[in-house]
Amino acid sequence: MLIAVLASVFIASCYDGDTCSTNRGLDLFAADLSNANLSGLNLRDTDLTSADLSFANLSYVDLSNAYLRNTDLSHADLSFADLSGADMSKGYVELFRADLSNANLMDANLSNANLTGTVLAGTNLYDTNLTDAIWGNTICPDGTMNSGTSPCTAEQLNLV
Repeated sequence: MLIAVLASVFIASCYDGDTCSTNRGLDLFAADLSNANLSGLNLRDTDLTSADLSFANLSYVDLSNAYLRNTDLSHADLSFADLSGADMSKGYVELFRADLSNANLMDANLSNANLTGTVLAGTNLYDTNLTDAIWGNTICPDGTMNSGTSPCTAEQLNLV
């Protein structure tokens, strides 16, 4: 819990309403940032491996090229977030009921991610690795729901 408090203080003190480049590349390995409001921050290249970001507000956050391996993002608000090039591989990423609407996941690696109940409406999934992702009641990028545990189709992913 101490690391969460320190990380939150550092991030909050840096945020000035614009993009804060000094947050870039932070090491927040295994940080407990559950329920944190990190909306609008620049966390590009940050290591959030094994972090708990459940129920966090990450809307409009720049997480491009971030390391999110074994990270809990369940119920997190990632709407309009930039996750392009983010690495969520090598383990299990929990995105259960996360809101990724209108997020940019271009070139991200979501292999093995749990997308059950996840909202992907309007999300850019171009060149995203979805190998072995877990699907169920997922709202696809076109706004429709996937069928059972089958992945969203190419049409639903807006890839055709």
